[in-house]
Amino acid sequence: MPLTNAEKQRRYREKRDSDPNRRAEFLARCKSKYQSDIGVGKRKRIIEMTPREQRKQRKEWRKIKSKQRKRKKSNHTILTPPSSPQPALEQIPPEHHSTRRKKRLMAKCYRDNDQLRLEIAKQKRLAHRLQMRLLRLKRKSSLNTPTGQDTPRSKARKLLRHWSTEKGEGSRAKRRLMKNQAKKALQFQYTLNAELMNKYRSKNKGKQALSQIIRGKLMRKYKIITEAVNEFRFTAGRQRQKKGSLSKRLTDRVCSFYERDDISRITPGIKDTVTKNGIKKQRRVMTESIEIIHERFILENTDIKISYPTFCRMRPFWVQPPKDSDRETCACKYHENMQFLVNSLHGLNCLPSKRLQEIVKMFACDINKMDCMYGRCMECKDVILQSETDSTINTEWFQWKTKKETRLINNQEKEVTLTVKEKVTDSIDCLIDTFSSEMQRFKVHTFNITNQFNHYRKMKENLKENEVLIHIDFAENFLCKLSTEIQSMHFGASKQQITLHTGVYYTKGRTQTFCGVSDCLDHNPSAIWAFLDPILDRIINENKNVDTLHFFSDGPCSQYRQKGNFFLLSKEMSKRGLQATWNFHESGHGKGVPDGVGGTLKRTANDLVLRGKDITSAKSFVESIQEQESLVMLYEVVKEHIAEKTHLLASQNLKAVPGTFKLHQIRTSICGEIWYRDVSCTCVESCSEYGHNWKKAVLIVNSKHVQEKDREDSNLRGLIPEESGSKKSEEDKEAKTKYKKSCDHQEPDGYVPKDSDSSTREAFFLKTLNNLASCTTFTDVHKMCTKIQNEIERQQFNIDYNYFPSILNTGISVDEDSLQIFPRDISQKELLELTPVRIGADGNCLPYTGSVFAFGDQKRAEEIRVRMIIEQTIFKDCYLDQDYLKRGTDNSYTNNALSKTYAMYSDEYIPNERLSLRKVEMVYQKEVMKITKNRSYMGIWQLFSLSSILCRPLFSVYPMLGNPNVRNDLHRLILPRQNIGLETAYVMWTSTRTDMNEKNWVPNHFVAALKDIEMEEKDTIENFDPNDVTPHYLVDRYVLVEYDNKPYPGKVIDCDEAEVYVTCMHRLGKTLRTSTFYWPLAVRDKCWYGMDKIIGVIPEPRLVGQKYFVDNQLWESALRKLNI
Repeated sequence: MPLTNAEKQRRYREKRDSDPNRRAEFLARCKSKYQSDIGVGKRKRIIEMTPREQRKQRKEWRKIKSKQRKRKKSNHTILTPPSSPQPALEQIPPEHHSTRRKKRLMAKCYRDNDQLRLEIAKQKRLAHRLQMRLLRLKRKSSLNTPTGQDTPRSKARKLLRHWSTEKGEGSRAKRRLMKNQAKKALQFQYTLNAELMNKYRSKNKGKQALSQIIRGKLMRKYKIITEAVNEFRFTAGRQRQKKGSLSKRLTDRVCSFYERDDISRITPGIKDTVTKNGIKKQRRVMTESIEIIHERFILENTDIKISYPTFCRMRPFWVQPPKDSDRETCACKYHENMQFLVNSLHGLNCLPSKRLQEIVKMFACDINKMDCMYGRCMECKDVILQSETDSTINTEWFQWKTKKETRLINNQEKEVTLTVKEKVTDSIDCLIDTFSSEMQRFKVHTFNITNQFNHYRKMKENLKENEVLIHIDFAENFLCKLSTEIQSMHFGASKQQITLHTGVYYTKGRTQTFCGVSDCLDHNPSAIWAFLDPILDRIINENKNVDTLHFFSDGPCSQYRQKGNFFLLSKEMSKRGLQATWNFHESGHGKGVPDGVGGTLKRTANDLVLRGKDITSAKSFVESIQEQESLVMLYEVVKEHIAEKTHLLASQNLKAVPGTFKLHQIRTSICGEIWYRDVSCTCVESCSEYGHNWKKAVLIVNSKHVQEKDREDSNLRGLIPEESGSKKSEEDKEAKTKYKKSCDHQEPDGYVPKDSDSSTREAFFLKTLNNLASCTTFTDVHKMCTKIQNEIERQQFNIDYNYFPSILNTGISVDEDSLQIFPRDISQKELLELTPVRIGADGNCLPYTGSVFAFGDQKRAEEIRVRMIIEQTIFKDCYLDQDYLKRGTDNSYTNNALSKTYAMYSDEYIPNERLSLRKVEMVYQKEVMKITKNRSYMGIWQLFSLSSILCRPLFSVYPMLGNPNVRNDLHRLILPRQNIGLETAYVMWTSTRTDMNEKNWVPNHFVAALKDIEMEEKDTIENFDPNDVTPHYLVDRYVLVEYDNKPYPGKVIDCDEAEVYVTCMHRLGKTLRTSTFYWPLAVRDKCWYGMDKIIGVIPEPRLVGQKYFVDNQLWESALRKLNI
């Protein structure tokens, strides 16, 4: 009979284990496999397992060990022979008992039993006597059985005692009698139940009596209340509320407190709803913990005493604590930055709490007084904070900051503004100084938030018959959808958007929500008033007595808080014969009812799409939702109506209102004139309290001013380039932030050398670069470069070697990221004069840099790249020569193989490859072939060629980051083949990445380091001409301004077409000859200045202790210019 596989394997193992050498080899292979499995992760050690895997593995080990012990025990029992002879069993002698003692014990047991029997009989007699006494009492009493002696249970037992319907048990007549009795009892029961149910449904007055029957004494005794409720289908009773119940009296008051916008914010999301008992509500998220909200309620309502548990129970179900999904994406920058500072100071034990409200109370006498919060109170205007630790120790904290970045969009460089969360590392002294200055602003910010919310609430509660409150806001645009979409439409850009302008208006006895819908995507003042016209017409038609309107909104400068909206407000109110006020919520705190209206409408629209409805335009959006009988008033606004408003606004020459960013309330009734103030209040017009006094502003510029403005605009038209393809209206272009963005690409005439036919020149080099990219060998590139060089000389495409760019004559903005890592080991003069500027980061960064040095802009990158290729191809031997490459280095630099070193830095070098001279030449040729492709990255060899193209020395600036050996090779001066230019060009290695630390830092970008013309001469102030620069150039620069015929230093933080917004320092001392200043801590001195008030541009004042010093020579020049 053949062997089975199991038998074969068993014999194989026995044969293998019988040989010690084969057994050892087998064990070694198992051990090796075990180690390899662990190395590749196929098996895990016990310490590498999760707790659950460890428990499972140890359980298996215990089972295996238990089986092993049992197996060993059984083998030992089988293999061990029994002991011989076997031991005999031990004989235990019986105990000897006394017969007399046994009889005595038995007699005692008998006596005890007799005694117990007597006791039992006694207790039985007592129980029987008590039972009979109870029975007699029950028979005499009629409380439990008013209709007779039998209880319901006794009747049921009698009925069922002899119940039997089977044959053979009793006579037929007896069975029929029992059946009829049971039938009659059940019929009576069901009839009574039906009658009770009918009475309960028909009569409201008798419901309470019927409910009392259900919960009567007998029903509870026999435990059939639940059966009765199920049978009759009405409740067994209702819970009574106490007449003096606190929750009953305060429910509405507490609910309205929870729904206040400063207590909870409404969620604008489409799916942010809560449903309970069939009631659907838009979710509101509490802004603070419920403990703090309870404290605020107690402080504001001193006449009420309510406990914390009761306050929690009375919270509406739609007001909820925030969840992870409620992450705030519209957080206030002031609050977030201040919270970062407070957290860091609390960790250093400098502050006792992390709560901002408690911190503000520490530095203000009364948080409800404007003088205290605005820094005008003499007792609390200074923010003084002491540190118990060494103030020179570095610490870290986070801050939200705004940065600018240049990006290539449609082959055009455009500057975009990015907001990033950045870690700041500095001393504790710097942290405290930052906290002190920011706390002054935060106190103003906090007061404005509370004041605006309180004014909004009071105005809504105290509306008169002739007043209307209108709260408006733009919702997020709705993306049109179809019930069925093909793939190319769903993932493409084919979907249309529509604008939703939502709001709510309150009258004396009515509240109405509304929403204007339009296919036009403008959110400017023209669109705002096109949306408001139908609402104003409806309000006037429904309320004949209305003569005053109160508007409330948030305050974005591109929408509501700008001169265009102010003018249209004054014009519309004047045309309709109304008075109006417009109030602005504090920045970052404008959420309210309009956000909930937008979320509700978009959720409804999405539900309609899911049910097969197509929404492709504003008209279909309005019609679809109106069919659902929505309570929101919907109307469509056509593009023509918005265009009319735009034409009306464009025909006016308007003047900006000073302090637009600070005002929170305006009023108007005359076209072109408004009155404004810093905060909203209901005080009289003659109120003299700080911040409450009205200031007048005339929006329409007079004819003389119009002519001057036109002349200035004509001068600026050549300096400020217009962005092609912009969909924004003229009003949006007037926003100050719009012009700040355009300053990066200004090219003022008179500074940059121009060629006779720039378009032909650019086309020539672009075509030439494409031809070079088509070459396949270095020899082909060399032949073509010779021909191209001859053609360049024939066409006389020359470069002005004496031209040197600066920040002033190019208008390129400063690269803040590169400025932070600019090395400090160059000369002090160069450190003060040089500033890295923004260069496009798309692979053409070095050609862009060369174009800036050669032509003053970044438009000739293709020409610079072609010239580099020609230079490196024709003069290849120079760039591989040790003596040539070492020119410009110090004598201490001992690298005798620079060509090999630079070859290792090339992307064409293969790591760990041994470099011979031939290999170096091959790497060089491959790199030249690579840069023939446009937007390909360059390196150190290209810096040498750029120096020869510009015919001037070039300093390769490498930051003090990363590998120090790399910096030792790349941070150096490069001399050209032929030196014609006198000035040195500075090119900096930098990086666009933000995820690298100092040790592992590597560059991936080049930028130019330019000088300021003002700093090259001592008489800068006297030679400064405002007509030579634009307001946009002055943004983020320090200037001297003239105020009351006196010079003041300050920093330009904003600008418009012809004015700059400057925050100024204050002078220390009374004499004008002293150039010592300080920054005011309470309220910064900010104001708009015309360009004629700018004395000149200065470097940042030098900080010594707590004082700032302006350069004495510049200060004397400013005094001479003002004839002081």
